[in-house]
Amino acid sequence: MNPMVPGLAGGKMSASDVNSKIDLLDSAETVKSKLKKAICAPKEIEGNGIISFIEYVLFPISELANGKGNGRFDIQRDEKYGGNVTYTSIEELKKAYSEDLVGY
Repeated sequence: MNPMVPGLAGGKMSASDVNSKIDLLDSAETVKSKLKKAICAPKEIEGNGIISFIEYVLFPISELANGKGNGRFDIQRDEKYGGNVTYTSIEELKKAYSEDLVGY
C-alpha cells in the first residue's frame, strides 16, 4: 500500500490535472516546472504536496543513494536568508517548515 499524497496544486491529486502530479516518465525539466508552480503554503504541513514529495520521494532516494539508510535534504539559500541548510529527517524538516524557519 502506498500513502495517499496531496497534489502539487493543493488539495487532492488529480490525474486530469497534469500539474498536480509528477509522473515517473516526466523529464527533469518537467519536474522542475511542476515544482515551481506548486502551491506550498507557509507553515502548512497537512495537504502540502511539496512536503509529501520530499517525504515519500526525495528522502527515500537519498537514503538509497548514500547506502547507509539515512537520507538528507539540502536547501540552497542566499546568505541573507541564513545560508544553506541540511535536514537529516523529515520530522526535522516538517518542524522547521511549520515554524517558518526553512527560508527561501
